[in-house]
Amino acid sequence: MNLNSTRILLTLALVALISACDRPKPQAEVDRNVAQKSAEVAKDMADAKKEAINDMTAARNDAVDEIQDADRDTARAQSELQRATADANYKLAIEQAAGEREIAQKKCESMTGDLQKSCKERASADYAAAQARAEENRTAHTPSQS
Repeated sequence: MNLNSTRILLTLALVALISACDRPKPQAEVDRNVAQKSAEVAKDMADAKKEAINDMTAARNDAVDEIQDADRDTARAQSELQRATADANYKLAIEQAAGEREIAQKKCESMTGDLQKSCKERASADYAAAQARAEENRTAHTPSQS
């Protein structure tokens, strides 16, 4: 009988344990667990949002820096191009003026005396004026140094 009693007690204990697992938790405990989990999720979401905002702010700041660097590089390149163009135009104008002066002086060789002297002076004056215009044009089209 002792063995049967033990079996019956073990069976009853096992049934009691199994039935205890299927029993719902008290509502107060469930409410407390839900509130705790809700608070944890809210904190995790706030932390994730803060991290996302920090990441986006850093990315935006990096992009702004890169854009500003590119703008400075572009402005520098445009300035160099304007300077090179102004210098090239100056050299062309001087070369053209020098050629015109040489042609004018060759034409002066067919003259004599004061007429030849006056012709050569006019050729030199025209060359000086062309030089001045070329320099003025170069200065007007050369960006100031920053």
